[in-house]
Amino acid sequence: MKRIVLAILILLVIAASASAIWVYRDLHTPNRHTKHGQYVEIPRGSSPATVINKLADQGIIKHKWPLTFYLKVAGDSSQIKAGEYDFPSPISPLGVIAKLREGEQRLLRLTVVEGWTRWDIASAMYRIPELKLAEPTTALQLMDNVSLINDLDPQAPNLEGYLFPDTYDFPPNTKPEELIAMMVKRFRKEWKPDWVQRANSMNLSPRSVVTAASLIETEAKLSEDRPLIASVIYNRLHKDMALGVDSTIIRLAAVVIAIYPGAIIGGLVAYLIAWFIMPASPQTNRLQPAPTS
Repeated sequence: MKRIVLAILILLVIAASASAIWVYRDLHTPNRHTKHGQYVEIPRGSSPATVINKLADQGIIKHKWPLTFYLKVAGDSSQIKAGEYDFPSPISPLGVIAKLREGEQRLLRLTVVEGWTRWDIASAMYRIPELKLAEPTTALQLMDNVSLINDLDPQAPNLEGYLFPDTYDFPPNTKPEELIAMMVKRFRKEWKPDWVQRANSMNLSPRSVVTAASLIETEAKLSEDRPLIASVIYNRLHKDMALGVDSTIIRLAAVVIAIYPGAIIGGLVAYLIAWFIMPASPQTNRLQPAPTS
C-alpha cells in the first residue's frame, strides 16, 4: 500500500514538474502572429479573462490557461492598461504582459516640412481622416486664430510662419485646433527672447523675421543658398526695396498642378497670369517694398 501511495506521489510530482516546465516554456517562447502593424484595442475596464480571450482570438498568444495561471499567481491582472497595441511578431506571452503593463496609445503622425506654407499644412491635415476635416479650407480657417501669438505678433493676420516644421505624433482623438496649437507651442519652444532684441536692432519686427525666414525656405533650392538669399532679402528690407520674391505665385502654380496632375503648362499659364493680376503683398510682391515694422 505504501508503495502505491509513494508511486502516486512520485507521478504527481513528475506531472506537476512537467506542467511547470511546459508553462514556463510556453510563457517564454515567442509566438509568431500576423497582427504586427495592426492595432488591437483593449477597452478600459476589460477583465483579464476578456483580454486573454481577445489575444488568443487574434493569434497573438497560442494558449490561454498558462497566461491566466501566471496572472493569478503573480497578481498582475490589475496592472493591465487600456489602449491600442501593436504587438511585434514574434512575441512571448510574458512580452505581451509587459507591453500591457506599460500601456500604449496608437499615434498618428504629421510631418511639416521646412518651407511649407499654411496651405501646405492644411492640405496635409486634410489627408488625415481621423482629423475629420471637411476640406482643407476648414484647417486654414483654424489657422486664423491669432490669439495663440498675440504676445509675439499683435498685428499678425494668421499663423503663417508660426507653425513650426517638425514631425508631430498625436492620438487619434486629437482635434485639428489642438494639432495647430502643438505647432505653435513648438515654435515658441524654439523662439528665443533675445531674437526679439536682435530683430529690433535690425529695425525689424518678429513678424518680418518670421516672414523672411519663410521666404528664404521657399526660394532656396539648396541649403547653401540660404545665406545668400537671406542677405539679399534683409538688404532689400533695410533699403525699403521690393523683395522680388515669387513665393505666392509659385504656390498658386503648385495648387493648379496639384489639382490637375501633369498640368505643367497650366501651371506656367497660372504663373504668368498671376504675376500681372495678383494683388499687392507687402511680403511677396515684386513691385512694392516690404515694410520693416
